[in-house]
Amino acid sequence: MAKTVFVNRYFYPDHSATSQLLSDLAFELAHENTEVHVVSSRQRYDDADARLVAEENCQGVHVHRVWTSRFGRNSLPGRAMDYLTFYFSAAGCLWRILRRGDVVVAKTDPPLISVIAMVMAKLRGAQLINWVQDLFPEVAEALDVRVVHASAPLLRYLRNMSLRAATRNVVLGERMAARLLTLGVAPNAVTIIHNWSDADVVHPVKPNENTLRDAWNLSGKFVVAYSGNMGRAHEFKTLIDAAEQCQGDTRIVFLFIGAGAQRPLIEKMVTTRGLTNVLFKPYQPREQLALSLSVPDVHVISLMPELEGLIVPSKFYGIAAAGRPTLFIGDTDGEIARILHASHCGVAASIGDVAAVTRAINRWAYDQPQLAEAQGKNARHLFEQQFTQSCAFSAWRQVLSQQLGMALLWLMLCMPSLTLAAPVAGTHPEAKQFKVFDATLYRNKPRLESYGIEPIEVLYAARFWPDTRSSRLMERLPDEYRVRRLGRDLRAVRKPVVIDIEHWPLEGDEAQMRVNLAKYITVLQWLKNEAPSLNIGYFGRLPSVAYHWSLENENSQHYRTWQDENARLDNFSELVDTIYLPLYTYYPDREAWVKYATAHLREARRYGKPVYVFLWPQYSEQNKELSQQYLPADYWRLQLETAMKYADGIVIWGGWDGARNAPALWDDSAPWWQVTRKFMRTLSPRPKAMVLSDQKH
Repeated sequence: MAKTVFVNRYFYPDHSATSQLLSDLAFELAHENTEVHVVSSRQRYDDADARLVAEENCQGVHVHRVWTSRFGRNSLPGRAMDYLTFYFSAAGCLWRILRRGDVVVAKTDPPLISVIAMVMAKLRGAQLINWVQDLFPEVAEALDVRVVHASAPLLRYLRNMSLRAATRNVVLGERMAARLLTLGVAPNAVTIIHNWSDADVVHPVKPNENTLRDAWNLSGKFVVAYSGNMGRAHEFKTLIDAAEQCQGDTRIVFLFIGAGAQRPLIEKMVTTRGLTNVLFKPYQPREQLALSLSVPDVHVISLMPELEGLIVPSKFYGIAAAGRPTLFIGDTDGEIARILHASHCGVAASIGDVAAVTRAINRWAYDQPQLAEAQGKNARHLFEQQFTQSCAFSAWRQVLSQQLGMALLWLMLCMPSLTLAAPVAGTHPEAKQFKVFDATLYRNKPRLESYGIEPIEVLYAARFWPDTRSSRLMERLPDEYRVRRLGRDLRAVRKPVVIDIEHWPLEGDEAQMRVNLAKYITVLQWLKNEAPSLNIGYFGRLPSVAYHWSLENENSQHYRTWQDENARLDNFSELVDTIYLPLYTYYPDREAWVKYATAHLREARRYGKPVYVFLWPQYSEQNKELSQQYLPADYWRLQLETAMKYADGIVIWGGWDGARNAPALWDDSAPWWQVTRKFMRTLSPRPKAMVLSDQKH
């Protein structure tokens, strides 16, 4: 049986962030009878001299703790030696335990462990998944770690090899996913799975029930807190400047919980400025997290803007679990800032914008005291919908089951003792039923199912974004909770689903195409995660629509460029169930329409999926002279018959009055409808659609 092998320098009983996440997931998978192994060191994050047991079975997980040097984190040369010895020891362990068909999941501690995992997976016939918590060496370069600068190009080259070699790269957010695509990683090899917090450990505690507030003399205070690592990736001067602005207000207190490289600097700034409204506390034990994270009325997260897309502050998940709003200081279009904006659970301010920070604090404390409570409830609701362990574990199960399923299929094909069932002699495939679907928007239309025209669900942009007038908002991914809720609503739908998002172009610039492709894939995965049985496809994305280029000679530069653009979408096509191809009418030239239609259908067939064409019995609005005029009856008949000849079905669209911006009134005597009714009477089970000759690309 194939097994899952995780590689990370720390594992239970260590309590560092990466260790806790890995331990949670590994124990959950083992509890479900998955064979799980972990390769880690014998150290603890905060104790290099620890000597944890080399081999043990821990809650069903087979733990292999390998030897490393023990210099610890206090010096760069010593840390580098700890990394190097872990690389060699982990490589040996992976060679020993990996078997063909296994899945190895490499985290990012130590940096570049994915390179070792890639090599061992290749040699042993295993599959690689990278669980990307950060991107090295870019993080080191952004933080000006000078010893890395000279070797950065080589390190980046090796790291990129491991990303491209992986069957899946699990990243923490939209900005990080976009960064991987710019590195040449295939869009279908990138999946966003957020980190999480434990809802049983962290939950909201009311101020009057919080014993820590009393113990720390914070009763009756409005507390603004930073809780967690005070490392070099974060900026604190803006917050200290805000504390200085609020120095005269005895009700507002600034609280720092935790430790890190910058804590001494923060303490020095507080002392130098003589601030009496700032309090420092150490890290709190895990069993106290619900209390400590509920002490603040507002939490602060900061991140240097140059690190967006390289790391995602994991402290946000605990803050949301505690039901508290967040004040983010950094890039106002960053990962956390986008979540706060979309879910109304906090405010973002730029580094150095002290006025915006103090304005937000005073608004919460005085102007709109109910706002902090409301945004805290929004945060907890968001957490319960997206950032719980069960949400993350469900997404991980899907990723791992897909990879283990691929491994099983490979073994069935390669092992002579296993055979696949052959067709029974004398049987023939059933005739294929050509289908016609109704996507029209007419008001007062009859029940078209009585004519054999089936309903179809079209998800327009308004189903994903609350305000489709905001181009800036729609450039981003829609709110994940909104999409997943839509997916849950669609579970009971027994008709095909078409996603109509058309404003992320898939033509032209390669880098931008990859970024947009990742957005399409992410939306699709969110829906599929909630409704796995959904038959779903995108409107007009596969292949790209190019009317004029498709009419040119097949050896022309434009035609070849169009084919190349469609070839770039091959991986994307594997994720959809059906191709929905718009073949709208731009000109009265019927011969040209047939040529344009057959060329596009030929390209659509390259993806190996059922192809349904969208037909509109009116001229497209792109033709200003003929816009929305109805087609002559015989022209419409030609389109129906062409689609029947070469496609698997038709989706009829129309019925929108562009002048009134409202649904048009149904006309039962309209020529196009009379033609359609006659066409429907001719349908019966028929052989598979005619195959158009393939073109070499």
